[in-house]
Amino acid sequence: MGIPGWLYVILIFFSGLVGVIITLITQNVRQTKRDKYELLICFVENRFNVKSTEFTRALNKVYIVFGKNKEVITALRRFHDGITYENPGEDEINRRLLALYKAMCQDLKIDPMDDTLFQVPFNTSI
Repeated sequence: MGIPGWLYVILIFFSGLVGVIITLITQNVRQTKRDKYELLICFVENRFNVKSTEFTRALNKVYIVFGKNKEVITALRRFHDGITYENPGEDEINRRLLALYKAMCQDLKIDPMDDTLFQVPFNTSI
């Protein structure tokens, strides 16, 4: 007594379906991580030109790309409130910007730059 042919067809169909689902999930996870890395790079590249269009775009993307991470969103809100409503002073704004950067790094499980290295620009034209 063997397995009926129709059962083989069903098993083949579902095994292919499972493979497609796993592939889609894996690609989604990779793309999300890639988007986060690209945003972090743009954020760091433009951190000394906070009034630039590129930096503004990066900040606007943070909420979408890191939207599931409460620490990143909290840091983003604190930074936003500081530059929009509170006006707490340049040192506090810099601390909040650094906190946002560190929260993004923590989400990606990478070690952030040293605070001083983050806050002092590279300037090779001496």
